[in-house]
Amino acid sequence: MSTPDGVAWHGDGEYYRIGKKSVKSSRLDGAVMAQVVADLNSDLFVQELVKSAHKSGIRTNDGAELEKTQKSIQSIDKKIDHLTSLLTETTATAAILRKIELLKDERIDLQHQLEAVQVSSRQARALCEIDEDDVRAILKGIAEEIDEQDRDDLKEILRSLIERVAFDHSQMDCCIYYKIPTKSRDLVASPTRFELVLPP
Repeated sequence: MSTPDGVAWHGDGEYYRIGKKSVKSSRLDGAVMAQVVADLNSDLFVQELVKSAHKSGIRTNDGAELEKTQKSIQSIDKKIDHLTSLLTETTATAAILRKIELLKDERIDLQHQLEAVQVSSRQARALCEIDEDDVRAILKGIAEEIDEQDRDDLKEILRSLIERVAFDHSQMDCCIYYKIPTKSRDLVASPTRFELVLPP
């Protein structure tokens, strides 16, 4: 919990405080929780998350990176083959063997990069193909988890859903920034803004 400028609100007994400003923690936490539940059941929220997923999938440059890494591995393989063929034609075998070992180490690093890019590419394709039914299923699972957890476990679930909550005391305005976890990547939506209504 922070101000819109990023200054943290500090828990102090039953209140969140910054300097002389305070707000009852149970009221603010309850309002945030109610808004999260409403968002998880909102068609507009689903649409925002689908749009976010498609944008994330399209923005990736994995195709070019994949091709570049594959070409580098092929180049190293050719060098290793060439050096190996020289072993029968020279007495400087120790130097050639050292060079081959260095190339093999470089190839291992590139192979790890290639595997990472392949995973990222698969995730990007999954994000591009995600639809509203997929997102609703994800949100339904999260909502069911929220209903079943006690207060301490609930905090952990909310931490995994929410990047941050910004509360503006002067305007009694609260804004929730989400990061919905999926098997591919976190999905984000436009921040949800609502007014904290205090009792008279």
